[in-house]
Amino acid sequence: MYLLEIADYYYDMLKRTGHLSILIFVTVLILNSYYLVSLVAMSLNNKINVMQSGLGVQLSDLNLVKPPGDWYPLINAYMDTTFSDYIKEDVDLLIYYSYGDYKRGSSTIFDPYSQYFNSFFGCYVIRQNESGFYGFKDDGSLDLEAILQIPKYDYDYLVVGSLGLKRNDRITDYTTDSISLADESYYVEFTIETNSLYHQYRQFNLNYLPYGYPHISNGQQDFYPIEMSGKFKITKYNKNITLIYYMFSPNQDMVKSWDV
Repeated sequence: MYLLEIADYYYDMLKRTGHLSILIFVTVLILNSYYLVSLVAMSLNNKINVMQSGLGVQLSDLNLVKPPGDWYPLINAYMDTTFSDYIKEDVDLLIYYSYGDYKRGSSTIFDPYSQYFNSFFGCYVIRQNESGFYGFKDDGSLDLEAILQIPKYDYDYLVVGSLGLKRNDRITDYTTDSISLADESYYVEFTIETNSLYHQYRQFNLNYLPYGYPHISNGQQDFYPIEMSGKFKITKYNKNITLIYYMFSPNQDMVKSWDV
């Protein structure tokens, strides 16, 4: 009788463990399936955007330094079509970008408890379709006001705007901390007062394809204000193309240690 009780005990435990294993497997599958969808979709999307840009600047041409840590494995590409209208100049803009890797089903870019919260790095490739280089004055000096138009437009319209933040609620205030020139490239460090990406999911939009769905709640208001650090390396390329390597993050140490 005692041996039968032991056998029944282990049989019940096996059933419970089996159910738990299935639950864990299904949970992992759900969380990672969107990640896999994101990687496949963005791989195809990146190739299309680079090809359609007509700039002839591949990711391999940039020598873009990936910061140490857990970043999304792809550096995505986005061919913009409206920045030219925004600044009322004839330019072409291709944006290379990456962000915190996925954890628990979405990018840590949405996670206010993560060191990768609101963190991006990449390169703006901009061609001026007339003589000269965008972001440089006629005497070759840096036109920082023109340069800052790009991340302001990118963040306000392509990122937080696309995620649902209304125009009147957007905050973008840059304070320049330092500018230096070395090896014909300008290096700029700055501080940004802006909106965070934190928000509660309401309806699908295409920005969730690379990032995943926001699902973490900490009681803050949607898109609450934050302070971020930023860094640029700005250099002339060829054929009237300017390269602007960038990193933005609330994690000041991460930005400062980025060896661009």
